[in-house]
Amino acid sequence: DEGDVISGYGLPSDAYTALCERGALVLDLEEDEDFLTDNAELTALATLGIFLGSTKRSPRETRVGVVGYGRIGKRLTSMFLYLGATLRVFASRKDTRLDLCECGIATAESTHDADLSGLDILINTAPAHIFDADAVPPDLRIIDLASGMNFPEGLQVERYPSVPAKMFPKSAGDAWGRSVERFI
Repeated sequence: DEGDVISGYGLPSDAYTALCERGALVLDLEEDEDFLTDNAELTALATLGIFLGSTKRSPRETRVGVVGYGRIGKRLTSMFLYLGATLRVFASRKDTRLDLCECGIATAESTHDADLSGLDILINTAPAHIFDADAVPPDLRIIDLASGMNFPEGLQVERYPSVPAKMFPKSAGDAWGRSVERFI
């Protein structure tokens, strides 16, 4: 009602409209770039923690594929490069792939039949179905950070939606709170 403050992430447009019509102040965190940046950093850190805590292999001995080069993909790429991993970034935008190649990072286009051979782990940050099951090597470890079913049925995929809140609840809550404070 009037005077209420509602915050959420990815609010459906009909819910957003109905709440506004009732006089509520509605904050969709998808519209707050500072929150999205904080969330991407926490997601990348959590993913790195999941990886490091579940393998005996050092990052220098690991061939990592990162799907998507948005907020999360950029941070993951930077972190894995810092730790000495061999990287291949799958990005849809040609200019992004060219920029990464100029920095010495192997890239490939995000297509259904992209070459995933030679990778030890594939980390997906893109919220879309990209790869066909036939393109995925059977021993490839897949971590999916994007919400939804982004890989075909039958593949073993580790899904980590909302990983910041699960691994860093205080930091995730602080990021949410700062967003609400900026909004109010």
